[in-house]
Amino acid sequence: MSVSRLSPLLLLLAALFLPAARAADAGPSFDCKRAATPVEHEICRKPYLAAYDRQIAALYGEALGVLDAEDAGQLRADQKT
Repeated sequence: MSVSRLSPLLLLLAALFLPAARAADAGPSFDCKRAATPVEHEICRKPYLAAYDRQIAALYGEALGVLDAEDAGQLRADQKT
């Protein structure tokens, strides 16, 4: 599966799982002590954003698990831009 075809799939999956994220009680997928940007600080301050972050991180990990090495590398590169 190519990265260009995977992006809409990730968005659809995120939209399906985001309502469940409202019952958040844990922090985001990253260490808030290392938060460096205003967006990261906001995610750390708001539990519902932290829940969304965890959901997206889980979906991203699942996507990397089903891609071949080349497509996984392209997805990682796309996330850095």
